[in-house]
Amino acid sequence: MNVLQSRKGLDPEQFVVDYIAANLKVKVKAGDNEKTARSVQITLSNVGHKNISFGQWRIFFYTLTPSSTHKTAGFEVGQINGGLFFLAPIKDEFPGISAGSSLDLILEGWKMSAKTDQFPNWFVALSTFRLSSPRIIESTKDGSLSFVNSFENSFQWKKHERDTYNPYTPRDRYMMNKAFQKVKSGIQVIPKPFFVKTFPSRNIVFDKDWVIVKQLTIDRDLEHVQVSHILAMHLGLKEVPEQAENGKYIKYETDESFSKEQYEIKVEPDSKSIIIISSSSKGAFYGTQTLISMLESSHTLPDMVIKDHPRFSYRGLMIDVSRNFHNKETIKKLIYIMSLYKLNKLHMHLTDDDGWRIEIPSIPELTKYGSRRCYNFENDRCLIPSLGSGPYSDKQGSGFYTVGDFRDILRYAKERYVEVVPEIDVPGHAFSAIKAMQYREQDLHQFKSDGTRPSYILSDDVSGIHSVQGWLGSSINPCLNATYSFVETILTDLQSIYKGIQKLERVHLGGDEVPDGVWENSTICQSLLHDSSLDHSTIKKMFIVRVADIAHKHGLKISLWEDGIYNATQGPYDAKEFKQTEVLVNAWNNIWEARIGGRAIEFADSDYKVILSMATHLYFDHPYEPDPEERGLYWATRYIDTYKVFGFMPMDIFANAEFDSLGQKIDLNDLCGGPCPQTKTLNNFVGMEACIWSETIRNESQLYEMTFPRLLAFAERAWHAAEWENLKIPIERKYAKIRDFKRFVNIVGMKELCRLEDAGITYRIPPPGLSFSEEKRILKINTFYPRHEVMISLGNDSRSWRSVGTETQIPKGVSDIHAYAVSPVLNRKSRTVSLHITNDAESNNLHWSYTYIVAIMPLQLFVNTCIHYLIL
Repeated sequence: MNVLQSRKGLDPEQFVVDYIAANLKVKVKAGDNEKTARSVQITLSNVGHKNISFGQWRIFFYTLTPSSTHKTAGFEVGQINGGLFFLAPIKDEFPGISAGSSLDLILEGWKMSAKTDQFPNWFVALSTFRLSSPRIIESTKDGSLSFVNSFENSFQWKKHERDTYNPYTPRDRYMMNKAFQKVKSGIQVIPKPFFVKTFPSRNIVFDKDWVIVKQLTIDRDLEHVQVSHILAMHLGLKEVPEQAENGKYIKYETDESFSKEQYEIKVEPDSKSIIIISSSSKGAFYGTQTLISMLESSHTLPDMVIKDHPRFSYRGLMIDVSRNFHNKETIKKLIYIMSLYKLNKLHMHLTDDDGWRIEIPSIPELTKYGSRRCYNFENDRCLIPSLGSGPYSDKQGSGFYTVGDFRDILRYAKERYVEVVPEIDVPGHAFSAIKAMQYREQDLHQFKSDGTRPSYILSDDVSGIHSVQGWLGSSINPCLNATYSFVETILTDLQSIYKGIQKLERVHLGGDEVPDGVWENSTICQSLLHDSSLDHSTIKKMFIVRVADIAHKHGLKISLWEDGIYNATQGPYDAKEFKQTEVLVNAWNNIWEARIGGRAIEFADSDYKVILSMATHLYFDHPYEPDPEERGLYWATRYIDTYKVFGFMPMDIFANAEFDSLGQKIDLNDLCGGPCPQTKTLNNFVGMEACIWSETIRNESQLYEMTFPRLLAFAERAWHAAEWENLKIPIERKYAKIRDFKRFVNIVGMKELCRLEDAGITYRIPPPGLSFSEEKRILKINTFYPRHEVMISLGNDSRSWRSVGTETQIPKGVSDIHAYAVSPVLNRKSRTVSLHITNDAESNNLHWSYTYIVAIMPLQLFVNTCIHYLIL
């Protein structure tokens, strides 16, 4: 037969859908030569026993890089919205896929440079919504994306012909690990305290006989009681009302001259005591965390004084829970780790095109419809499937925080001195809200509302203009009165949700990436602004100022993404137009080659308070390495490793401009047209924020791997100003930074990674380095962090894995070595890497040099690397 026939009793069209889902094997391959480098080949193989012919079925898939192809191999290629696309067979053109055969489709203009550019859970469904059910194509269910072919050559993984980046070889990684050899020095605490003075000849030994003095009058708000209880619980010690005469006590004292987050620790061998001094419970909490960290390194502490305070008052982590939802337990675990490393702001990106994630009791449709994704989106009233979530609303991609959930998060955060900043992203990135309000309107008509329930129609979108993420109809219209009623209702409910736990001090209003011209064909805007300019910036500014006024009426401070309050021709909006005394701006879009890296300086000099969220250094959705096997996006820079985060210099923005996104060395004089600008108001740089956008992050394990250990390096820079940041000679600064990073790597590897795994944090494990000597047939092995074990296998025997030390003898005849690193607590594995042995000893030992210097270390080290290698 040439067509599928149903089994007895089954809907014939459903039978077709079921057969395709079970028997169609999908393979995706990036173009592998100069001609095809900017295209993708999709191979559809029919592995069943029946032929697949034309029908009313479609195959749906998600991509962030849409193709310019509209027809291929008898298929129509179409877009639903956002990144959801379909392949529909064309009558009289689709050749069919007979049993046992394959069909190749070529999608032009679709550049794929990493495996995670693809998304799982392709699905097949009928082109009309009927009682039949969509089905996920079995071969694409694998979250590890095994249906995506390996990347074999540079045409596949390079973004552009000028791209200098290549994946690290095992030898590259070996030399990198060796260059960052571990050193132990000073106090083993992250973030590094401001001042430490030790007298090593005198010390105390901490044991279970120690007690904690519980003093009820140290702080006016009495929260020191809670801090002392945290310490007692962690160390397993008793709390007592007063200190013992024979010593062995930890005591909290108050110094009103200290700032709120400042603390001092005195370890006093004579009195056998440890004193934590602060002016508030916050300072006491941070001092407590430092003491806990020291005692986890050793129970012997020297006579010492630690004086510490943060460099920035705002030390934040932004997590996007709209693109992919992460439940409250995952968020609480993040908060717990944040508190260990003295981070104090959790910015939750709660709304975007892909989902509305917080219950608003006054507008229940926001989560009833806006938090769910499914295929039958009009009949079932949900959002379209996004980011590989598949066609079902009970799977990954759907979800929200109930009021109870969110209050639980707030309560947990308050106990750990973390402020939760909610973001309601308007006017762009609002498809979920707009769609949910359309469904609400249908409900009002269907159930004949008595008029007491307000209408919130938020858009009359007629622009046909896509957002940068491919969404149509994703921008709230500033010319509609309902828009402002909607915002007011949201803020009112948010304040109620926070009430009695954390006072809602600040709301983030987003404002970013609104597509130009999206309102200019709106008849409502034309009517409202008939005597004024209808240009994009005028309308957006009207919206931002009016929404800020609503927030001010509610007593709220505001934050915005930089492009939310920036006019491309005039610069930042006048800060005086806002009633708030301070407006926080997240400066993020610093792609150096686009010559917009100085926006943070513009905002600081325009009297805004700036939070540095620079995409080239602090966007943790980017991969750790320039490797197609690594998870993440790479639009701002090809990779962001822990060293790059650690080396970020917040007070000298352009000092961070070393390479562009293709790895080309940046000439600062050319970039800036002369000397690069410096802000005149450094005190307006008030904080840093690491950002975890979640397009490619679908579960808790992936979230933690992308966040850690980079977040530890971020915490170091947000709290501690390193001495090397002030060195003016670049090569001296570079060497000092590397020495400091070695200290950091040693602490992280010896202690902090174990703490993370003990807390259930599945941090990223770097693959091991391998270097082979053909002459002696010795394999040398190392890891980036200490305490990681390495397993190797020889040849193709997958059962021969064995543990190795720093070197091992390789028998003659072996041509391939495979290896992975293993974590010390949970025995988790890194990505497996392979080394192919050749008879060219010189290439085996020297291949590292170019890639290591260009891809890992800034080019100013090139000339001096050989001379100074032993210093490194």
